[in-house]
Amino acid sequence: EVTRALRKPAASRSAEDLRLLQRAVAEIKFFEQLTNSQRQELCRTMTYERLPAGADVFVQGSEGTTCYVILAGAAQVVINATKGNSTSLVCVLEDGDSFGEMALHTSPVRANTVTTAMPTLLLRIEKETFDRSLSRLSAAEVSARISFLRRVFLFHDFEDELLKRLAYTLSLKRYEKNVTIVRQGETTDYMFFLRQGFCRVLKEVKISSTHQEYLGASRIPPSAG
Repeated sequence: EVTRALRKPAASRSAEDLRLLQRAVAEIKFFEQLTNSQRQELCRTMTYERLPAGADVFVQGSEGTTCYVILAGAAQVVINATKGNSTSLVCVLEDGDSFGEMALHTSPVRANTVTTAMPTLLLRIEKETFDRSLSRLSAAEVSARISFLRRVFLFHDFEDELLKRLAYTLSLKRYEKNVTIVRQGETTDYMFFLRQGFCRVLKEVKISSTHQEYLGASRIPPSAG
């Protein structure tokens, strides 16, 4: 039913279509930060695109007039090196993540390539709608992300333009208490920055038989009394 409503032209979407779409996007993190009027405007105008795994949503250097929200699926963000043929994986985007806003804010040229990692359903927001409804909010969020990155020691020497590019690749993820974010020995596609809360960092250490004997000899025997 959601895709049926999205297939309709904006002028043909009924009040029931808009209610259906608003319910469908209510728990998507991109839409959580929007006002009711902004959500309604997007539900009236946005379209969708269904892509197979391995399809390029857009490529670095192309003109950008659309931003996207992942309704279902995943995509990889890759940057091509200025010299040579090497590429760098920036991040993996998942359900609810948005991308493509940078080209609508600054230069219309795409700064990276986004490729689907599995069959993916995308919501499309065109530049006209973005400029009318979202640019002010998005600019404020990007500014907040840049301010956060400036406080991270790793990025102290980064130029503003590079920080802005990084800001567009960040996504906010919330974890409940006692959830394991990453396990020792596993590989991860992400770099994590703690925005709020506390984490415990634990490391499993293997103790050799020599050290075990030493630790055993160092134990204080129980009192004989």
